[in-house]
Formats: sequence, structure tokens, C-alpha cells
Amino acid sequence: MELLNTRRSVPSPDLREPGPDAATLQRIFTAALRVPDHGALAPWRVQTIAGDARQRFAAVIAAAYQAEVTEPDAARAAKLAARPQQAPLLLVVSSRLRRPHKVPESEQLLSGGALCQNILLAAQAAGFSGFWYTGWAAYSPGVKCALGIEPSEHILGYIALGTAARLPPERPRPTVTEIVSEWHGDPLPQRVRS
Repeated sequence: MELLNTRRSVPSPDLREPGPDAATLQRIFTAALRVPDHGALAPWRVQTIAGDARQRFAAVIAAAYQAEVTEPDAARAAKLAARPQQAPLLLVVSSRLRRPHKVPESEQLLSGGALCQNILLAAQAAGFSGFWYTGWAAYSPGVKCALGIEPSEHILGYIALGTAARLPPERPRPTVTEIVSEWHGDPLPQRVRS
């Protein structure tokens, strides 16, 4: 419970070396795969981007931004290209939906979101920090193409992993009473007739 109650995101500019080594990353993925998965479909995949590949991926993002944005902004382009290079390791989590299937697409996507959360939790349990983000590059057709992700699929997020240079200040979170209520089986109110 302590790990769950202290989990926090560390922005990628605050993630430094070392990142998880190959053996630790294997343990992180093994734990993350314990995700709820209706139908045992594994409707997701993970790609790792490390070392010099981070620079090559930054170039892909920069080129896609220039090609896809009508009036590109130089500062935004630089920020987008810098992001994959900030942490020692970048993971790309994408959907691999089973269509058509009796398990609704929404449930398959939720399973992918749970996979992202499990990765963050397992990384923290292993002594690392992470940051899950999306942004423009998660929706770019050119970026998806470069990653071999079909146009009909989704980048569920980028997860930056490394060692926290500093922890961000704790942020306000909702209280349990703000989000949890008990249903007693009360009948629904009568619909107003028009």
C-alpha cells in the first residue's frame, strides 16, 4: 500500500541516468503484463527507444511536425523533438485492437491504459521513476507510420523512465468522499415528459 500511496509522476526533464537495465526492464514488463485483459487478447504492444535511437526518434517527430502542421511553430517543434531525448529510456505503448471481436474496443483500450499504469508502478517498485504522456506526437500519422503502428490503431502513451533528479511537489488529489458513493438501489427519478 505504501508504494501505491506514494506513486507520483516525475516529468521527463527531471529523469536522469541510470535507467532500468535489461534485466530490470524484463521484470518491469513481466509485472506489467499482469494487467486485466478481458478475453486474454493482449490488445497492446510496447516498443523501447534508448540510446541513439532517441535522437533518431526525435528527428522523426520533427519531420512529421513540419510535414503535418500548416503553420509550424519553431519553438514548439524544438520542444517536441527534445522530449524523447530527456529520459534514459522511452517506451511507446500502442493499441493492437482485435476487430471485430466480442470484447468491445473500449475495454481493449482500457486494458492498454492499465498496462501503462502497471509499467509505472513496477518501475517505481524497482527504484525508478516515470512519466506517462501523450501530446501531439501521440496523434501524428507520420509518427505512427515510422513506428509501424497502423493508422487505425492508437499510441496510448509515451512512458519516460529513469532516475529522478528531484521529486516534484505533491499535488492536490481528490478525497475518497469526493469520488466514492454508495448506491442503495433507490429507484431512478421519473423522466420529465416533453
